[in-house]
Amino acid sequence: MKHSSIVFCLLAMLNLAPSASGESWQRIPGKLGSSASYNSGWLDLEAPTNFAKGEKLRILLGGTASKVVVRLLPAQAAADDQSGILGEYKIEKSRVLVITLGEDHEKTKQISVHGGPNPWGVWDLGGGNGAATIKTVEHVVQ
Repeated sequence: MKHSSIVFCLLAMLNLAPSASGESWQRIPGKLGSSASYNSGWLDLEAPTNFAKGEKLRILLGGTASKVVVRLLPAQAAADDQSGILGEYKIEKSRVLVITLGEDHEKTKQISVHGGPNPWGVWDLGGGNGAATIKTVEHVVQ
């Protein structure tokens, strides 16, 4: 086995995936869920987690949404609350969304994506916009 193959296998075993820029990504542990009626998917984090300004998140999306609203739900907020919304994002064909956080998000208990035509009756994502689910969420390992 070549040296590069061994390194790749070791990275896969450690759940790290190098990107084209040389960054290493690590999966964020938690329990996945989704709601067909709300056109949304989420990752309930194993423990409340702090995310720092400038940190990168990579979300692999399922579903058919072409646009999503992304939220980092604070521990003290209810699931139907709009607290922690990062904004609206267009989804590329790869179904991979990379977000650089513009501010600190302390004690986050859930990462969620919201598709459909109009999440919370506030975000107009378009009448033909489909549902969004989460397959994995990763962050850059420092």
